[in-house]
Amino acid sequence: MFLFPEVLDALVLCTQHEISVLGVELMNVSPQGYLTEGISIYDVLLEGQSWHEFVLLNNSFGD
Repeated sequence: MFLFPEVLDALVLCTQHEISVLGVELMNVSPQGYLTEGISIYDVLLEGQSWHEFVLLNNSFGD
């Protein structure tokens, strides 16, 4: 788990090393625990593009 804005650095590092980020969840910390505020719903298919192109497109939705 990464905090904002450090999560943006993690996305950059993942992209540089061709690691696809499969989802992003936004959470708030409360005395009761983690409360989900948002979940990513994008879907990028690997169709004809290179892995590098796929990672660039997929990870762009995380920032």
